[in-house]
Amino acid sequence: MTPNAKLAYQQDKAPWNSTTKRHRVNKPEIVNKILIYIALHTNKTISFNEIGVWVGIDNETAQRYIMLLIDFGLITCLTSFSSRQKYEYIKGFRVSFVDNYFLNFYKNNFAELPLRADVQELWKSWLLAEKLKIDAQIQKTNGYFFWQSHTRQHIDLIVEEESGKKEAFIFSWMTNRKPSIPPLFTRYYPDIPVKIISPSNYLSFLTP
Repeated sequence: MTPNAKLAYQQDKAPWNSTTKRHRVNKPEIVNKILIYIALHTNKTISFNEIGVWVGIDNETAQRYIMLLIDFGLITCLTSFSSRQKYEYIKGFRVSFVDNYFLNFYKNNFAELPLRADVQELWKSWLLAEKLKIDAQIQKTNGYFFWQSHTRQHIDLIVEEESGKKEAFIFSWMTNRKPSIPPLFTRYYPDIPVKIISPSNYLSFLTP
């Protein structure tokens, strides 16, 4: 994110403050509430209903605001990957910012990493954002999903290439403790390889 863009946000000159009326959303203060909600629930599975209840708007309006923020290039949205197997999440989505500056801004937390309790979320958000940016730059037309079960198993990212080839990824900041691969996912999708992405190997994940 450029210094000028950061300054604009610091001065409350975010783009939707002047353009929301053209998108049938005429209350910038609601946008800010939604962004705070996203910051508090980044990389978590949410719904338009949950956003609406928290902000005080209906589902359709919540969806319009989310689509507006996607169009502005401020957030990304992953939908759930499912073949309607038992315990799988079928609905819901995950939203995260395209730059951790926004996550810090709407959390009002710019503390250094050793003082942060949300380093894992920062790591996940950064990896996802960088992966999507790099793929977009080289014009890859991949599909991007998350996977989650009602038994609290999850995959952070599933990438589906145009050829149909799929890869699954779990993001972990800790290098001294390897997270377990969800057994339910490997049972349902034995042909999809699962990789753990940590600070020790993330460059291979981001390299085209």
